Amino acid sequence: MANPLLQALRENDKEGLFAASPSMVCYSTGIPTLDYQLGYTLVSRDENDNIINTHDSLGLVGGSFITIIGKSGTAKTALACKMAAEIVKPFPSGFVNHYDLEQALNPTRIMNLTGLTTKEYMDHYVLKSSRSYIEDIFDTIMEIANEKQKNKKLYQYTTDFKDEFGQPITLYEPTVFIIDSIPVLATRPEQKKVKAKKGSGQEDYYVEDQEIEGQTYALRVAKALKQFFSRLIPIIKEFNITIISINHINQKLEMNAFAKTQAQVLYLKADETLPKQTFRWAV
Repeated sequence: MANPLLQALRENDKEGLFAASPSMVCYSTGIPTLDYQLGYTLVSRDENDNIINTHDSLGLVGGSFITIIGKSGTAKTALACKMAAEIVKPFPSGFVNHYDLEQALNPTRIMNLTGLTTKEYMDHYVLKSSRSYIEDIFDTIMEIANEKQKNKKLYQYTTDFKDEFGQPITLYEPTVFIIDSIPVLATRPEQKKVKAKKGSGQEDYYVEDQEIEGQTYALRVAKALKQFFSRLIPIIKEFNITIISINHINQKLEMNAFAKTQAQVLYLKADETLPKQTFRWAV
């Protein structure tokens, strides 16, 4: 190796502080037009900068945050289900963890949308329509990452592609999370202690302190969402966990019809808005 300092550091590097991160690969969404729109051509070169290999890497980059944004009835959920199933289906340990927070789906609907057989659905798809919070999703992702870390040989695979330097690319098999949808996400409620009545024979107990509205709760949700995405960026990349979230375009009420406000982001009209908008990733 030409760099003696880097070589010495890597020889004694037990924590992987100086190890290069593996190149990520793209996974087909099952929609060729979208695959080519999102993909790129990876070029491998030798030490003398000569091209030794090229391949088209088409589809979604593994280990990414993806947000699907649109109005009601524009097949956002159908697109998310289709893409997620296509990514994980070829892999023995690949699976989709779908948080159906709007409680609008069932296994039959998922299989119709994705084309999965009953066995493929049971092996590769987990539909969660029960109550879930931001903290639950975060804990689940961390549990998957820890399991992959403990059993690397079981969950890693060597792709058919080589990186920019002609080396084989070894990754964890993909996992996909679907969050449907961002406006329905909530934080885990705080516990409030309730004193038992004297002489009732009952013990003190705890109930969930649910907040219907208020700026304090809204700020807490916004803070939790920001921490959720910022803390997970290095985790999902390392363990090949893709997060597909869904957000809605809503009509924004204007008090003055002659003085329209500017759009939040470029792809929205001046009278459209995104609820709980805390990030900008979108396809």
